Amino acid sequence: MASLLFTATAASAQVSEYAGTMYASMTEASFQWMEDRIATLDEVVNLTDDQQTAVKEITVRYAYRVDALLKKDMEPEKLAMHKNDLFQYRMDDYKNILTPSQLSLLEENMELLQADNKE
Repeated sequence: MASLLFTATAASAQVSEYAGTMYASMTEASFQWMEDRIATLDEVVNLTDDQQTAVKEITVRYAYRVDALLKKDMEPEKLAMHKNDLFQYRMDDYKNILTPSQLSLLEENMELLQADNKE
């Protein structure tokens, strides 16, 4: 229960942090999605503080795109295809900031990350 409260509070803080930016139009659920994806990646590869910052910058861009997709009226299959494409692009961006050992962990856990992306 405490962790659920913490993540909800973290998402609310993100909404405030991005006020006045292009990301301000994102729903709180999209900020929560972003926080959850970052947490899962951190669990998998154990990000450094600098990597956390870079991952947050990457993930907010993709959260923004997913948020925009969810606001459109489209067939579920088409939405899933777009979300999968964005997942692949996000993974490619992550690969640019990870160490070789972290890249191995990322590849080993790709199925987990893909499943997490569908939530």
